[in-house]
Amino acid sequence: MIRFERERDLRSQQSMEVESMMHAGNTSSGSSQTRWVRLVVYCGLACLWGLAALSAVSFRDRTTELDHQLCGVWGCSPPVAAVVSCHLVWGLILLPLAIYVCANFSIRIVRITGMTTVCVACCAILVLVVYEYFHWYTFVQPASRVYFGRRIALSLFSQIDFPIIPLLLMGLGVWWVSFIRPTQVVSPANHEREHLRSSEELASS
Repeated sequence: MIRFERERDLRSQQSMEVESMMHAGNTSSGSSQTRWVRLVVYCGLACLWGLAALSAVSFRDRTTELDHQLCGVWGCSPPVAAVVSCHLVWGLILLPLAIYVCANFSIRIVRITGMTTVCVACCAILVLVVYEYFHWYTFVQPASRVYFGRRIALSLFSQIDFPIIPLLLMGLGVWWVSFIRPTQVVSPANHEREHLRSSEELASS
């Protein structure tokens, strides 16, 4: 009788080990499939980003009616299409960073990032205003000083070396996301680690 019970316990233990090994194999195959799916998604997003970048760069050669309408006492703008193309390229560079911050960090960090980006853009605008005041406002005729606002707008629009407008839009967007996003956000990497940990716990039990 005792021998029969020992054999039964041994068989049950062996069956549990087989089930745990099968479960671990299914988990590993599922995680590998998830990695392949994620790789395909990332490659697709990279291709879309490249097409968007090529479209933004090709936009610079277009001619518009605004090329000469923006000129006046306050100055003359470069070709509008070329400037818009540069702003779009800057936006495409900053967009993945904004998405990564919003998807992988807490609301507090996302909000701080948005506020910091907006403050950097505002400081750059202030520097631009001071520069134009001492290099344009003080040298033009008093009758032309009423166009100082248009001069600032033109300089801000034409500023492509430092992305003031894309940074401002990015900061406002990230800041806005921090108010509408759920409180708890689990990143894909953390989600995969939690899934593997729970699978290992089930296999060990």
